[in-house]
Amino acid sequence: AELLAAGPPAALCASLVLAVHCAAIGTGALVANAAGAAISLPALLVASNANVGGPATAIAMAGAMGWPALVAPAATCGAVGYALGTPLGCLLHRVLARGVV
Repeated sequence: AELLAAGPPAALCASLVLAVHCAAIGTGALVANAAGAAISLPALLVASNANVGGPATAIAMAGAMGWPALVAPAATCGAVGYALGTPLGCLLHRVLARGVV
C-alpha cells in the first residue's frame, strides 16, 4: 500500500529529473555545436543513455543501433558517470540527511 501511495510522487520526481536531464544535454549540445563542436544526434543519445542507464544499456543501444564507433565511448562515459556520481550521491545524501530530524 505504501508503494502504491508513493507511486505518483515518485513518478513526478523521475519525470522532473529526466526533463532537467534532457534540457541540460540539449542545451549543452546546442551551445557546444554553436562553439564549433560537432556533436551528432547518435553521440548525444548514447551519452544520455550512458548517464541515465549506465554503461551496459548505452553499449547495448550503440550496438543495436549500428553505431559501433560509439560502443567504447558509451562504456567510458557510463563508467566515469558511475565513478563520479556514486561519491557525489553519497555526499548529497550526507548533506541532506543532516537537515532531517
